[in-house]
Amino acid sequence: MKIGILTQPLHSNYGGVLQAFALQQVLKRLGHEVETLNRVYTRPPMRTYFFRFGSLLKTIYRRYIRGDKRYIVRSPFDINYDVRRHGNLKFPSKHIAKSPNLYSSHELAQYVKRKGFAALVVGSDQVWRKAYSPCISDYFGGFLDNESHLTRIAYAASFGSDEWEGNEIETSVCAQCAKKFRAISVRENSGVILSRAIFGVDAIHVLDPTMLLDKKDYEALVINHHTTPCQGDLNCYILDQNIAVNSMIRQCASSMGLQPFYTNETLSETNSYQPTVEEWIRGFMDAKFVITDSFHACVFSILFQKPFIVWGNNRRGMARFESLLSIFGLQDRMVTSLADFETRKAMLLEPMDYRHTMETLTKWRKKSMDFLISNLQK
Repeated sequence: MKIGILTQPLHSNYGGVLQAFALQQVLKRLGHEVETLNRVYTRPPMRTYFFRFGSLLKTIYRRYIRGDKRYIVRSPFDINYDVRRHGNLKFPSKHIAKSPNLYSSHELAQYVKRKGFAALVVGSDQVWRKAYSPCISDYFGGFLDNESHLTRIAYAASFGSDEWEGNEIETSVCAQCAKKFRAISVRENSGVILSRAIFGVDAIHVLDPTMLLDKKDYEALVINHHTTPCQGDLNCYILDQNIAVNSMIRQCASSMGLQPFYTNETLSETNSYQPTVEEWIRGFMDAKFVITDSFHACVFSILFQKPFIVWGNNRRGMARFESLLSIFGLQDRMVTSLADFETRKAMLLEPMDYRHTMETLTKWRKKSMDFLISNLQK
């Protein structure tokens, strides 16, 4: 079957890129012909400078308000602005079959019609979160005409939080479109509740696509890319650093005798570098322990069976963490404050027994694969 996958734009976000890669790999192994529809919202150079100006404001805040002198203020018009990210951006081009940039609902509709897709798979990641998907109706197939006979399913679609962010008109449009889906699955248990309450449709809870692949699939990416060993054994992937998180990292390193290393962008007064996707994965291979506030870093800690601590990140949606951890009975791996960590420090730094977790992963993989197989039959 010829399938179009509709997910969020493929940029340099590790989790977003890897979930798109994983879903394609899974569908290809099932015998389908697959292409990811690269829906973007502004045309270059507007899109480029929009993101650069946003980054500039964040950098000014971090350097001059928080006092972190590692952040370098660069002009958005600097021709070398994106050099540090080129290696990261190569991954989608090399490993993900994707359409040209599609800048509107009309372009999306025309491309889908021209390519003759038999099915549309929406997901995964936070495709149903309005803050991240400005034209939210597209992610419910709203760009398709009423005569379209495409099979529509949602795989591990995420609202990102336990609340729906759409307005009254968007809710009405998306509810009508959702009822045209053959089947809907969501990434969080809260999404099952929202789907019924907001759209009047049934949904089932499935795994994020990255968890449908085995760690050997990711190790192969690293080996083929010829990455170098990490300079440490305590993997720290922190999206929103603060004093409390840094204190927790120092305490963990001291107590366990580990050397912290960071798998997000490294900064100095003269240079900065963002690790490639393969280098990011290698961070989990080489780590003896992981500390993170990222959903997908939590996922990869589980896949690589590494002991980990998740710093609960309200800003980026707690429902995602709570749902993932509850599947595996790992809710106690999340801390929400430095005091919480210090109270439970001894338990959190003990070795983890992954036997039950891996048994649960096997069961959920079957449930998730059964959903795809049964709903993508002609």
